[in-house]
Amino acid sequence: MSLTNEQVEKIQAKAEKAGFDSDEVCRILQVKAIADYRGNLGSALTKIEEARTSTATAVAVLPPGEIRGLYPSDELYALGQAARAFAPWANDDKYPFTDLEIALTVRRGDTLGLDVFNPHETQIWKDKRGNVNFQLAYTLMAGWANYILGGHTRPQYTDLTTDEKEENGIPAGDHACRCTFIMKSDLPLITTMIDAGWTAQAARDDLTLEGMATVSASDWASMYFAPNARSKRWKLEKRAYTDALRRRFGTPSQGAIEELRRATGMDSVVAADWKVAGEEGYMGDVAVKAAGMSAQTRASKEEIDEKTPEEVEAVLVKNRTILHGDEDDRDWDANESPAPARRVKVTERPSNERIEKLVFDPDNPDAPCEDWDGMFAAAVEKLGYNAIPHVKNTLRKGFPDGKGTVPDAWAYLVEHQAEKAKSEDTYPTRAEMLGQWTTLWDKAKVLGLVVTGIEPSEMSDDDISTVVDDLTIRIVAKESEIKDVPF
Repeated sequence: MSLTNEQVEKIQAKAEKAGFDSDEVCRILQVKAIADYRGNLGSALTKIEEARTSTATAVAVLPPGEIRGLYPSDELYALGQAARAFAPWANDDKYPFTDLEIALTVRRGDTLGLDVFNPHETQIWKDKRGNVNFQLAYTLMAGWANYILGGHTRPQYTDLTTDEKEENGIPAGDHACRCTFIMKSDLPLITTMIDAGWTAQAARDDLTLEGMATVSASDWASMYFAPNARSKRWKLEKRAYTDALRRRFGTPSQGAIEELRRATGMDSVVAADWKVAGEEGYMGDVAVKAAGMSAQTRASKEEIDEKTPEEVEAVLVKNRTILHGDEDDRDWDANESPAPARRVKVTERPSNERIEKLVFDPDNPDAPCEDWDGMFAAAVEKLGYNAIPHVKNTLRKGFPDGKGTVPDAWAYLVEHQAEKAKSEDTYPTRAEMLGQWTTLWDKAKVLGLVVTGIEPSEMSDDDISTVVDDLTIRIVAKESEIKDVPF
């Protein structure tokens, strides 16, 4: 038989005395890790401990046949299986989704026309009470407002006063703010309304969109309330902004979502592309970019596979022309006269017949380089330049007067690459910066510094460098305070 409220309370009280987390017990009960109760609290607690240490115990696993019955079509069933395999929200270590929860989430996303794998469209998670949360992402709402609905004035944010909190039933200790703005399409109506007898303030008030958001005092105190590199205030304002849009317009239609995908190059992304991003361990914005690149690569390959060998060859010729230039239009031809400005030309040529292309030694700047074409090819092959246009642009910087011999040009290219390699060696690699961050993080905790929950693997190299510098400054300051020294 099912657990009664009284029996659940008894289990929770007993669990708390035994050192268990009450919320954890509640979550396990909600997913029916304990399906019945026979008056044996000791047995119940044993099952709770098993559920705590085993994900399989806490998550109901259905037979394949029953799972398929949760989906109305094969396409949605495939999406559900993909979510089970690699979607981060479905495979959270602490709060994993059941098969039924995954099916309902996928079906809801399909109904709304949303991609449940794209964090820029949906935010999906399960909280500690076992409740599944499904929200439209802030990125989607902001894109809809600015690109589909025509944009708006700059949002204005104000905190609610104590009286306003009381009026709206918000506890005094909670944080609350209001967001207001006017859609650009409504601005001409202000003049129309004033001409009709409205005051300017009344016209603006009538056309102003208003949203409100609150955060409990306990959530605000949590170091994990806001995402990486974002303030708690930013998240509160984001909620108020999306609330204003929902009050006036509701949610984006499927047509609007498709149009946004086309505008951002995400219209051809499928589950397989998100799998590629997941296998690389990407999260957030990086995962979105990786999935988009995977879709582009896949589309290009499919386009090539559909072409005949002759059509493929034509594409390759076109690409080579883009990279290396047309043979009939060489802007470095020594026989051109007069030579345009900022163009290297040969001032010394051998009197004998043209020398065949040479194999150059990049360690020997004095190697014979009478053949311009050979030098260009060797610079790409031997010195690591990206392409011939890259070589030419480098030479234009080294010879702004447009004069120079082939040996001089080769020597300059060798020296340029050597200086570039030397300068690159002075910057730490991403792996080195991540190592520095880990060391500093541990040291900060020892010193008692409050460090927000940052995940550097999701940051760019510049952001990681900034975080490392900030932690270093804080640690040095703390150590100076402890040692009572000025630096």
